[in-house]
Amino acid sequence: MINIQKNQNEPHLLSQHKAIPDATYDDGPKEMKREILESLIAEQYGLCCYCQQRITIDSASVEHKLSQKKHPNMALDYGNMAGVCSCTEGQPHIRQYCDDFKGEKDFTFDLSDIEALIKYEPNGIIKSIDSVLDNQINNVLNLNQQYLVARRKAQYQAYVDYMSKNPTKGDLNNNIKKYESVRDGKKIEFCGVILYFLRKRYNRMK
Repeated sequence: MINIQKNQNEPHLLSQHKAIPDATYDDGPKEMKREILESLIAEQYGLCCYCQQRITIDSASVEHKLSQKKHPNMALDYGNMAGVCSCTEGQPHIRQYCDDFKGEKDFTFDLSDIEALIKYEPNGIIKSIDSVLDNQINNVLNLNQQYLVARRKAQYQAYVDYMSKNPTKGDLNNNIKKYESVRDGKKIEFCGVILYFLRKRYNRMK
């Protein structure tokens, strides 16, 4: 996961729909849902808010971090919405992750400062220093599903290969900037993983 800063202003069509008495998300027009998804994808730099895989308007969906079913009062709250991948839709539950696995469970953490709570292991496992978040990583989002672990392990190997070239601290700083950068409105897939290791090494260097 990477930090996500929400747009200050919610999408215009969402504001209009909320003004209708007893409005729900599900009865909102398609144009509103598309506008919401476009806004979410832009503020997340084209990455799924949970697994960091690439998402597009055709491959993503709007996720309610707090379930609409259990929290109907939050269904039209833009701050409760995020853009997620739909990579495992229709697969057996054990193979699913992100919103496909989550279903009606709640993800209760603010994504604006999530990186401070996240750790990555060289074997591709994602963990948290917070026990509640660690539980949600595994039992709400299934982010240690085999495929995702393999993708993150590949990022760690890229880091190892880079460090084998004995980069200077200046080189490391430039590489950090590369993975922090936004090009054409997008960040690199799984950038949070390699940034975790690059920043750790940078902070240890004199």
